[in-house]
Amino acid sequence: MKTVLVYLDGRTESSWQDKVMATFNDLVLEGAVTFSDSRKNPKESEKYRLIEEEKWEKADIMFAYSESFDVCLILVTDLMPKSLENPEKDGEEKWHKEATSLAEGIDILNDEIKIAILRKATSNR
Repeated sequence: MKTVLVYLDGRTESSWQDKVMATFNDLVLEGAVTFSDSRKNPKESEKYRLIEEEKWEKADIMFAYSESFDVCLILVTDLMPKSLENPEKDGEEKWHKEATSLAEGIDILNDEIKIAILRKATSNR
């Protein structure tokens, strides 16, 4: 089974990352999903930025949450256009989703993880 890598990004005041990861604990135990948590990295300016960039570039899904605005952004990196300067508007809903609460974001993430698991199971890479 090919593992889906989900990168969690955002501020950490409420430990929302723990809630997200706990929701998918069964899939983690099965080896279907792995989370990369931005809290686990050293806070060294340039080195930190490069580590973060590398992790999110390797992720199948990036889940970002802003506690201040209670907004989630879910990016499916495999479906993103090669250039974000002029992304095609018609395809944006395939790779970019927004939620107005953490709970809604987790629901969307659940759907995207299931799709990513199927995509990986049927791909030859």
